Amino acid sequence: YGNVTGNVDDGSGFNTVNIYKQDKVYKEDDVWKCNTIQYWIPECTYDFVAISDVVATDPTTEDFNVVVKTTDGLPSSIKYDASSQKDVLYASIKGITTDETGTPDTGVTDGQINPVSFTFAHMLSKVQFTFTNDFPENSGVELTVTDIKITNAAKTGTYTIGSTPKWEVNSWFLTADGGLSFGNTDAIAAGGNSGSSSGMCVLIPCTQSFDITFTIKHNKGGSDTHKTITTGEITLEKGHFYNFTANLNSSNVEGVVPVTFTISTSDAWETEQEDEHVGPIYQ
Repeated sequence: YGNVTGNVDDGSGFNTVNIYKQDKVYKEDDVWKCNTIQYWIPECTYDFVAISDVVATDPTTEDFNVVVKTTDGLPSSIKYDASSQKDVLYASIKGITTDETGTPDTGVTDGQINPVSFTFAHMLSKVQFTFTNDFPENSGVELTVTDIKITNAAKTGTYTIGSTPKWEVNSWFLTADGGLSFGNTDAIAAGGNSGSSSGMCVLIPCTQSFDITFTIKHNKGGSDTHKTITTGEITLEKGHFYNFTANLNSSNVEGVVPVTFTISTSDAWETEQEDEHVGPIYQ
């Protein structure tokens, strides 16, 4: 997306003109290209915005992964569906100006005007799970955590762009949706070893308690442990990575029953009576 303001007549006077309108910029043979070609105009100011990983199948019917709505040519909001699990990146450059020759203040290298350079920021939060096997090392208890899910994550949300940008959650995953799946861990050996979920998910930034479900399998012949946990309130911020951790041991893993012993002793040794003799043992 891009606007130019200044020495441009759009037919109704010298106003701000939208020159890039959801145009794709892509890399081909290590060269960044755009099918829409525009030229620097003398004594103008340019504003650019770029959003990456956008798959808007039909914004008019709201059948979307990401829908970008614009005001005066530039994005004003981003609507996102977490079911897509596509990352969303955002970059904005304000106020590139040109002099009377049309040379922009991006600078010149080896006689060539430097391209507009975007630095993208992540708009979502990333989450992974790590489980620690706290059974004693000599116990031989091997754990595998499967079917790790957040069942009440934000499903759709809208990011409003402006002086006070913010995310607003529009809906949550319901039981029928299955939630967000983080996969399984590899087998985790006892003795404080850790294993992370095979999947990482991007979540819409928000502040809420999360409902988490997972199953713990082990190698000791007992039943699996199915867990449903509700966390305390957690704040997820855009551009941050969060690792949810859990320690697994005999207090929270069912079906791992160790063999234990209780020892009882007899009364104290009785004193040998005077007429109690054993022998002779040798003659």
